[in-house]
Amino acid sequence: SISLSLSLSFSLFLYLSLSLSLFISIFGLANIARCIKNTKYCQLTMVLFLAMMFAPHTLYIAQQFEIIQPLNYLSGKISRDAYITRFRPEYPVIKFANQTPKKSDKVLCLFMGNRGYYMDFPHFFDLPTNKNSFFKSTVSTGQNIRQKLIQNGFTKILLRNDLTNKWLNNLQQHKKTAILFFQQDIELMYTAGGYSLLQIKKDGF
Repeated sequence: SISLSLSLSFSLFLYLSLSLSLFISIFGLANIARCIKNTKYCQLTMVLFLAMMFAPHTLYIAQQFEIIQPLNYLSGKISRDAYITRFRPEYPVIKFANQTPKKSDKVLCLFMGNRGYYMDFPHFFDLPTNKNSFFKSTVSTGQNIRQKLIQNGFTKILLRNDLTNKWLNNLQQHKKTAILFFQQDIELMYTAGGYSLLQIKKDGF
């Protein structure tokens, strides 16, 4: 995908940029070295200085490769989906949503961290813990949550399970209304990796 290619391209760009900066630094030091009297003391100083300069860059590059492990994906040891899921556990649910779209679909994303680059469907990010949250204001005013969501064009909800449950448990007012909404007005479509896709029931269901 474009996002995965950009991620790998950025890693390669970072590596090449660091390598280029090191080359330029070495080139400059080489010129300085020519201007310094060629003694064993100066040579030892230059070696130590170069070692100190190289160490942080080498360590950083090694750490990044250890984290992203791009060779496992590029060599075909693991699939594209498995590679993405390693860093984005919500990806299997998003992939399912991408495979079951409708033109009228609009997904309300709760506690998803504004990460929408794999979403091929209309979506709206909302964080119920925020003061101006759409979902929070709907719950707090005691409105019919299902009707309010449908009126605003939402057909599905994509959420992170643990943070949503924690928020519901900490509600002071209208807690029962919110819990009843999740118990009665939605249907579970798919869940994986601690994330769920829910279908908002239509009128008459």
